Amino acid sequence: MSQGGEKLVMDVIVGGRRSGKTTRLIRLAESNRAVIICPSEGHCNKVRDEADRLGLKIPVPRTFNELIGPSSMDRPPPLPVIIDNADVLLRDLCGNKELIGVAICEDESPPVSAHDEHQERP
Repeated sequence: MSQGGEKLVMDVIVGGRRSGKTTRLIRLAESNRAVIICPSEGHCNKVRDEADRLGLKIPVPRTFNELIGPSSMDRPPPLPVIIDNADVLLRDLCGNKELIGVAICEDESPPVSAHDEHQERP
């Protein structure tokens, strides 16, 4: 990923409940002008309240449904995205199956969709 010629590195924050993960994401959102994606509207409210308590200015947090919903295609290109509780989003996308692993690629190659993987490559 790059922004203005500068390579961005994705931060992966792992920790137990109430270990400060969301606070770190709020700080990351402020410094990168990124929107935080949350599992629910209630969680969005908690993130907004915590940012206010910390005196940090962040874009309005959005829910997972707002990120992937049909109206998301009608909006202009979004701000960078930070996903809080990514495990919950992935589990929801997988029909609430047990999530036992993920792989995240850090290179700058364009993403390959499942449809593209089944196509013949040149």
